[in-house]
Amino acid sequence: MLNLTHEYHGETVNWYAVVRGDTGLAPAVYQWIDGHQIEPLYLMTVLDSLQDESPLVIALKYGGGDPLTDKLPPEQTIYFSAPMNVAMDDVLHQLRTRMVVYFEGNTTGLLHYYHPQVASYLFTLADREDTSGWLGLCCSAMVYRQQLSESASWVEVGDGHSEADPDVWVMQPSQEQALERLHEDKIIAAWAQQADVDEIDWLCQYQVTRFCQTYDIQAEPLQSHLRLWAQQNTFYLDDFQPEEQFVALLPEQKIEQLEQRVARGL
Repeated sequence: MLNLTHEYHGETVNWYAVVRGDTGLAPAVYQWIDGHQIEPLYLMTVLDSLQDESPLVIALKYGGGDPLTDKLPPEQTIYFSAPMNVAMDDVLHQLRTRMVVYFEGNTTGLLHYYHPQVASYLFTLADREDTSGWLGLCCSAMVYRQQLSESASWVEVGDGHSEADPDVWVMQPSQEQALERLHEDKIIAAWAQQADVDEIDWLCQYQVTRFCQTYDIQAEPLQSHLRLWAQQNTFYLDDFQPEEQFVALLPEQKIEQLEQRVARGL
């Protein structure tokens, strides 16, 4: 259940809703608001020309107890808190600044943190210190956890530290790992749908991913075969202890030897 408190770590805060804009929800949002301050996130950014797809930033009323939150779909909304003495324009500037980041190798790119599923992974799986630094002058973020391997629920992240940071953010290792988990979860979910697997053993499948990376099994058909075999046999590949010559085998031979040894109970 969503619970936006008017204080965070003893600091009185205002709350801002960021509503996804590429799902056709905008017309309804404009009907729901009642004297709210609202502005497209993409305004005056590198994505200014995509106003029809822009997320909407809304300043909530009543210290977070705004009835508007009952209408905003959890799966399409993120909430940010900021100290009461911080103006909405400053919050907008901070959120717009965070759209552009440095990835590995000082390559700049767009970070779609305002997509609630991306936010779910980015903010809840990354290190707390990295999330707090990313938030800048915002005190916290409330995200609806939509990790494919977890039950959906509201989670608040941040440590109450609030300081404006206008610099282009450098993606931290824990944040990159969080986004890699999102990519991996999507691959596993797509495989499960194609293989008609109703209930995914996520631990088992994560170990298949690591096994394929460790032993250079890259071909998609081989990975798919191994995923199904491990799932059907409830076999956790971290328990497999290969012999020295295993590394030198061809990918097909590795899977064949693995299955043979497990079948013999080795």
